Amino acid sequence: DRVGQQRHADEQRTGEVVALLVGMALLGAVWLRLRAAERERRRWQQTLDAMAAGIVLYDADDRLVLANADFRRLYRLDDDRLAQGLSFEALLRSRVLEGLVPEAVGREEPWIAERLAQHRSDAGRSFLREMADSRWRRITEQRLSDGSRLGFSIDVTELVENQRALDAARHEAERAHQL
Repeated sequence: DRVGQQRHADEQRTGEVVALLVGMALLGAVWLRLRAAERERRRWQQTLDAMAAGIVLYDADDRLVLANADFRRLYRLDDDRLAQGLSFEALLRSRVLEGLVPEAVGREEPWIAERLAQHRSDAGRSFLREMADSRWRRITEQRLSDGSRLGFSIDVTELVENQRALDAARHEAERAHQL
């Protein structure tokens, strides 16, 4: 009877040791996968940060998921981790109230309402916007199939300035022709 009890206790300990070893192996595999996923996430973030375009992704609930370095610089988001989860509306309001959107100055609330309606429409769209640093950006937004929204912008200041110079030259030529 004692031998049977001892054998049972030994088998139970062996089972516990095997379960512990299997659990440790699984934890090790999970840890390795998490490290690989973090390396991949950092690689993607570095890739996006290297681009000469502002890139932002909002989830289906319109909360910030990802922003690259150019977007964070434009909208003065010093700590990306603090901004993650911020709603588009909250980000928009704070940027307008800080004066980062020149065209909204003096008509902040109506401008915010117009921009929110534009942002929430399902149509992908592009538009020009003057930034607080007096540069011009072409901003494009589009809804993705999962309901999230991708936004990106590129600097088009040179194109805007060239168009203005062309318009001024055309106006001057018309005026000279009339004289």
